[in-house]
Formats: sequence, C-alpha cells, structure tokens
Amino acid sequence: MRDVSSTAAVIQLRALLAVDARIDLFAGRQLALQATSRIANRQRAVLYVDYLEAVLLRYMSAANRTDFEASRKIGNRLLDAIEASPRRN
Repeated sequence: MRDVSSTAAVIQLRALLAVDARIDLFAGRQLALQATSRIANRQRAVLYVDYLEAVLLRYMSAANRTDFEASRKIGNRLLDAIEASPRRN
C-alpha cells in the first residue's frame, strides 16, 4: 500500500525542482524527511534526505541554467530511487 503523505512529499519536491525559484531549505528538508518516512532501510532513507538537501542547496544557489538542470536531474533521480525503495509494512 502506498503512503499518501510520502507520495505527496515526493510530488512537492518534484514541483520545487521544476521551477527556478528560491527553495526554503527547512521546508525542503521536511519534505525530504516525509518522502522517505516509509522506506524500510533507515540508513538509505537518511542518505536520501542528506543528498536531497544538498541538491536543494545547490539548486537554490546555482548561478546559471546548466547548474539548475544538473541539480534538477540529480534530484529527480533521487526521487525515482525513493519511489522504488522497499516500503515498511
């Protein structure tokens, strides 16, 4: 069964990465925590949160379009991995 709040958080993170806007890192981290809350492997979940936070920080401070695109691509790959991760029962 899919966790609605986790899925919603992934959707919100994808939306943040879809626009060139300033990202509130606290809100982004909270969304990352929510997105990974149902992952069975807690170590993996913590790594995903840390990586996503780094991507959001890089995205937020990127000086040019190429950096935005690279960060967006990395972020979306991480979100794909989160969605594919085995879930806790």
